[in-house]
Formats: sequence, structure tokens, C-alpha cells
Amino acid sequence: MTKTPERYPRRLPTRTVYVGDVPLGGAHPIRIQSMTVSTPEQVHQTVREIEALAHAGCELVRVTVPQRRAAECLKDVKAELNRRHCRVPLIADVHFAPSAAYIAARYVEKVRINPGNFQDRKTLQGPQREWTDQEWNEAIARIADRLRPLLQICREYGTALRIGVNHGSLSDRILWRWGDTPEGMVESAWEFIRICQEENFHQVVLSMKASNPLVMIDAYRLLVLRMKQEGTLYPLHIGVTEAGNQLEGRIKSAIGIGTLLAEGIGDTIRVSLAEDPVHEVPVAWHLRRLAEQGMLQGVVSEFLGRTDLVSAKAGNGSVLVPYVIVRCRRGEGYPRQPQPDFCAVEEGGRLILKDVRGRRYTVGSLHKPGAFICLTWQDSVPDRLPANLTNAPDVYWIVEGNPEWPAYQWEAWIHDLVERSLPLARTIIRVRLGGNGYYLGVALAARFARLFLSGVGGLWLESPESTATECATIAFQFLQGLRRRIESVEYIACPSCGRTQFHLEEVVAAIRARTQHLKGIKIAIMGCIVNGLGEMADADYGYVGSGPGRVHLYRGRQLVRKNVPEEEAVDALIALIKEDGRWEEPPPLTRH
Repeated sequence: MTKTPERYPRRLPTRTVYVGDVPLGGAHPIRIQSMTVSTPEQVHQTVREIEALAHAGCELVRVTVPQRRAAECLKDVKAELNRRHCRVPLIADVHFAPSAAYIAARYVEKVRINPGNFQDRKTLQGPQREWTDQEWNEAIARIADRLRPLLQICREYGTALRIGVNHGSLSDRILWRWGDTPEGMVESAWEFIRICQEENFHQVVLSMKASNPLVMIDAYRLLVLRMKQEGTLYPLHIGVTEAGNQLEGRIKSAIGIGTLLAEGIGDTIRVSLAEDPVHEVPVAWHLRRLAEQGMLQGVVSEFLGRTDLVSAKAGNGSVLVPYVIVRCRRGEGYPRQPQPDFCAVEEGGRLILKDVRGRRYTVGSLHKPGAFICLTWQDSVPDRLPANLTNAPDVYWIVEGNPEWPAYQWEAWIHDLVERSLPLARTIIRVRLGGNGYYLGVALAARFARLFLSGVGGLWLESPESTATECATIAFQFLQGLRRRIESVEYIACPSCGRTQFHLEEVVAAIRARTQHLKGIKIAIMGCIVNGLGEMADADYGYVGSGPGRVHLYRGRQLVRKNVPEEEAVDALIALIKEDGRWEEPPPLTRH
């Protein structure tokens, strides 16, 4: 048997930063946080939301601070929280107004600034000109002039600072040199880190967020590599921004967060959902418990978790999409929506795979072409695989391990099979997990994302508590979140906050109800333009709040309709999809 690869550490040994009385990083627990949807001017509403989040298990709460007036109201928010004996640390989320950060840092325990728009220019058009070295250095000097006073205030008041980069809001200057890339995200952060180090200020937390989990994963990995090269490890806030809602949002978040936790990356987490923020907290706690139990710890491998391997290639150069298999119990019909590739059914005391046309395929241990061959180990991979192991192009390997195995045991097993030249593209992982609905989806995504990023060729998912249709839905959402197989609309929807220009949860529900039958398009639903255009960079259509009761509509990055009245905007979006010839009428309802 080949040598078992080493495991990642449970956690990177990051330095400890105090957010109020809450220590973050180092050997301290992974902290859970979320964000209010009101602004500080709505003092009592903001306080009620903070109390609800704290009661749900939030250890840190963020509040949007779009301008000076909102920052000044934080004093009243803190006073009311103290009167109610609610001691949860607050984080002020500042984007465009450095002066608001100077005020907020006096009242809260941490300030978050966005390098993409704290001082640098961010336009809707992106980079429009070249930058000389002199202009570049002058821009850095302007950033330092704005940042140094904030660092002095933070030092005086004991306030921590989060340098929070968003893929969707990189400045025009960074985009010109680095493009809309993970490398650009790291460089954007490092300009600010360098200034903090020059000022001997180290109460710093970093984040690299994106709505695409694969971009987010790569950005954090590059950041960790850069920190190791520079000899300092700052604590990391991790999350997938604009993940959407319902099952899709939870799975996308679990893919990004779970993959990083498997590699020891992450000191505080936020699950961003386009729902009531209280709903984010149980998902984050579930991920934290999985990490604390060691269930997410992965192995170091040259191919496991590589985001550039998500499209396995066949011999003719075409892209292989992974199979989806579910278990159909007695009395269950073949799932129609979504429709898996195979249903496993029991006939005569043995399992067979049946496709939608009724064709049957054997599942067994016979090593012959045209078969699905089971390799099942409950303890570990044996020293020898069967002597008559065949690598015929029409053989698929169904591999199954112990459901209680932590991630590193599954990954070491697959690593070993690849070392023995078993092709991942024709390897199907059979996963049998307890739970249903959101719980099952989050557990699957967090524990197995690194395997499927590596090019595994299929997922057989079953749960004693879930129907075949429920398992198929979860499997397809998981593969879509990984960009391995696109079978439905992907919704890129930001979580609500005080900047949102419409009732986000209602709008997402309305757009989903009209478009969820479509296949293979991406629709971005953004409450405002702070991160909107960047985070929807790879979306086909964008619905972005432009002001109270007004919406901009985009085709890709192109603005095609400005300031559409909100009551007309969903219809206008549908009309735009129809105009592009990408509309299909929903299937008729079936009577039972």
C-alpha cells in the first residue's frame, strides 16, 4: 500500500486578536457571526436584531455603516445594548466613507473596511486607463493617509480591524493590473496589511469573499501562502458571499467553508443567506461542530481539492459530467424532477441500477466491461486491490467507505486509488448519511466537496430519512455549487443589510417562482451596487437595487434597463430572458 498522505492541521496557528472580550484565532474556538438587516439609525430595530442573533448563538454581530450619521448612531445602539445586558461584540461594516470608520471605531469592537472602495476608485465600468508607477505609488500613499488615522483610533480604543476583500468590489486600479482574480484579491488586501505593519498595528483579521465558492477557496489558499511567505498568520474570517437562499445557499456556503476548514483555514465564519439572518446561525454552528469533531480534516495531496480539475476530460476532449444515483425504495417511482441518471433498486435480494428508460445494469464485484463494480471497505483500503482489476473504458467503480469516517480517511482512500491508476472520472462515491433536507445537504457539501473538486465521476447519495427525489435534489445542488454539473438556475443573491434597496427575501422568492424551471443560467439578485456588479460578474442576468423602489437590469455586465420601477422589474427580467431566446415555458402541472 502506498504511503498515507499527511493531514492538514486542525487549525492554522494564527495570532490571537481580541474583538472586545472575545479572543479570535490561535487555539480559540471558531467564532460564529452574522449581520443585521437594519441600519444603526433604526436604533431599537437594530438592537432587537442583535439580541435575536445573540440568542441564536452569534458570538459577533456586524452592522452596516454606510455613512457618518449611521456611525454616530452606534453610540446609541451600544448604550441600549448595555442597558439590556447584551454584551455581544459589534462590528461596523464600512465601505465608501473612511470618516464613518473613524467614528465607528470609537463605539464598536471591530471595524470592517473594504479595500476595493475604502479609498480607491470603483466605477461601474471597471478599469478605463493604464497606471504609471508614479500614479500607482501615489494611490498607495493616499490609502495610507486615510488608513493611518483609523489605525491610531483603533489602537487608542482597543478596536480590531477586518480587512475584508470582496471579489465583486476590487478597485479599478487592482483590476487593471491583476484582473478580477484571486491574485488580485490577495494583492488588494496586502497593500493594506503592509500599511498596518508599518504602523506596528496587528489587531487585524482578513477575509477573501466571493459568491463563487471556487474563487473564494482559491483566494484564501493564496492568502495563506502569502502570509506564510511573509512570516505572519492573521486570523481569517471565511464565508461565501451572496450564496443565495434555501438549500442552494446552504450548500454553496458549506462547499466553501467546509473545504477551507478541512485545510485548517478559518477562525470565524459567516453563512450568508438571502433570508432572516437568524437562519444563518444554525448552519454555521453545524459546520463548526463538524470541524471540532475532526470530521472535516483533510489530507495534503497534489490533486485533492484542486479547483482546476472540476471538469474531468474524456479521451476525446469532451467534458465528463458526474453521474447522479439515488436509492429508490419499494413503492417509490423514478424521480422526475430532478431526474437522476440511475435509481438503485432491490430485485431478488440484490441491487441493480435502472435508468429512466428502464434499462438495468448490474452492481457487483465482477471485473468485466460494462459493469458497475463495488469496492467497499469499512475500515481501510486493503494492501492489494483485486488481481483481476480492469481499467476498461466502460467500467465504473462504485467506492463506499464507512459513513462515520472523517474526511481524511475518505480522501486518503481515494488518494491511494489514484496512486494505483484507478481513474477518478469513472469513480462513483457512494455516500450514505443520516439526516434530511438542509442538514443532509450541508453535511454532504462540507465533508465531500474536496473529493468532488478533484474530478470524481459520480455521486450515489442515499439517506434513510430522505426520499429518492430529495436525495436527487441535494446531489444536483451539490454538484452545481461545485460547478461540476449545471442542471438548474443558479441564484446569486446577497444577504439583506441596511444598504438593501428592496425586500430581498420577497424578491428572491418571486424571481425563483417564475424562473426555477429554466436550466443552465445564472441570475444575480443584488440589493445594492456595493458589491453587485463584481459578484455577478459571471451571471447571465442581474437584478440590482439602484435606489428606493428602483432596479437596474443587466445582461452580464451590460446595463440594459435603468431605474425600472420595482413593481415592473420581475416582468422586465423575464422579458429580457425571452428576448435572448433563453426562455422555456414551465412544464404543465400533473394531476395525481
